[in-house]
Amino acid sequence: MEITIPDSDFVYRRLAFAVLVRAALDALKPFNSALQRDAQEFFRRAAEGGPERAWFAIAGIQPQKLYAEIRRRCEC
Repeated sequence: MEITIPDSDFVYRRLAFAVLVRAALDALKPFNSALQRDAQEFFRRAAEGGPERAWFAIAGIQPQKLYAEIRRRCEC
């Protein structure tokens, strides 16, 4: 049985998508309001060019568009 190891770009991209999906779920349907605020701040800081933007760059997603959609859905 041959074991194949995925390349590191693939692994980092999947990790970035997992982080962004979890943050989006927390922003839209949180377990508590503090978690929702933290998730919304994560997207705001990324949209403003903060260090959180790295997750979006790895995933190839524009943070401003995702943040705008989250704000629209949350009416924040």
